[in-house]
Amino acid sequence: MSEELDYMSMRILPISMLLLLLIMPLFNISIMTASMVVSEIRMERITDLGCMDTVYFACEFLNLLATIVSLVCLYRMNGISKAYNYAWIIFVFELISEMVRQISGLFIREDRKGFFSHIMHSGLNLFPKLLIIAGVAVLLNGLTEMLNELRTDSNTESLGVSRIKNLNKFWVVVELIRNLIWFVLYASAHILMSEGTISLGKMPRVVSISVGVSVILMFVHVVISIIIFFNIWKVFKSYYLYRYNRGV
Repeated sequence: MSEELDYMSMRILPISMLLLLLIMPLFNISIMTASMVVSEIRMERITDLGCMDTVYFACEFLNLLATIVSLVCLYRMNGISKAYNYAWIIFVFELISEMVRQISGLFIREDRKGFFSHIMHSGLNLFPKLLIIAGVAVLLNGLTEMLNELRTDSNTESLGVSRIKNLNKFWVVVELIRNLIWFVLYASAHILMSEGTISLGKMPRVVSISVGVSVILMFVHVVISIIIFFNIWKVFKSYYLYRYNRGV
């Protein structure tokens, strides 16, 4: 790949990544709500299920669109840093895993009462999210490499290499905790409700607390996503100006 800068990709990538990250909690909400509604097959739930399906498929479309746009941008930028090439590879696997999840989900739904099927379905929902976490972490490592190249630039200190590294660590920790909680919550609630142990609106206290913690972490996720967006945009802009002024 050529090391010539693609400014259009550097402008689009922060936006596509922000869209990809903001869709993640919507997936969690729509999947969890839909599973609870399905467990109560009553006429008054049909409308709710239709609304959840609309939200879910809208998320699917936006997730696919944001992933493809991000892949194109990363491919056109991977000459800048090896980190972007690694991030591109990770997001390719994320796209493949999403396709596998959707195809496998058609067969898993046939066995609604199977314990293994519920665990498998929960794992298939979790794996693409873990790849997104890894992809963003590698992308942030690419930002630190760009900042290290800007050592002689006056804006380097204001951007803060250490701040990006701390943001990266915080991102990984929060997202691992958030997604693992959702995995356990979704799997357990789906199993219990399918067996008739609990019903919608009559959740055990432990499950209710887990839902509350998940909601809090969801808002934290949104805040981190916005911070990541501004950091990517700021570093890309500074790096482009740095290379442009040097005539590279």
